[in-house]
Amino acid sequence: MILGFGGGIMKYLIFIFTIFGFMFISSCSSSQMVDRYGVKCNPVPSWVKELPDSGSRIYAVGYAMPDTFPERSLEAAKLNARLELARTIQTKIKVDTRLVDMYIKKNGIENNEKNRTTVIRNLVEEKAVKMVKNSKIEAVFYDNCNLNQRGEGAYYVLAYLSR
Repeated sequence: MILGFGGGIMKYLIFIFTIFGFMFISSCSSSQMVDRYGVKCNPVPSWVKELPDSGSRIYAVGYAMPDTFPERSLEAAKLNARLELARTIQTKIKVDTRLVDMYIKKNGIENNEKNRTTVIRNLVEEKAVKMVKNSKIEAVFYDNCNLNQRGEGAYYVLAYLSR
């Protein structure tokens, strides 16, 4: 009789330890992640993975690898965001063909399709660069969890341009 009772207690204890084990594991997984130095990781903003949806703004994200000088990395991320904005808006710019014809005539360029295409591409790039100069930085994210060997993190920058 005692052996039968002892087997029931053993099953009960195993059940209790299993429950506590699951509770411990689930509490560990829900806590915030920390880097290799034990510092809490900055939460990754949603715009790093998916650009905000806005009818009045064009968004782009720039990224820069970690650098020994964090300010240099931040400036590189800003530049990359603006370059991405320029690439995005180049596809949206419409060029007035009369401007192309005037440019070709003014500069004495032979009016053939290759020259015309080059002129259009240059005008689009020039207009995109002018537009991007008016861009703004909306947000900056420092990734302090994916550090390089020297302990530096990368920067992400969200830039926008009003339509």
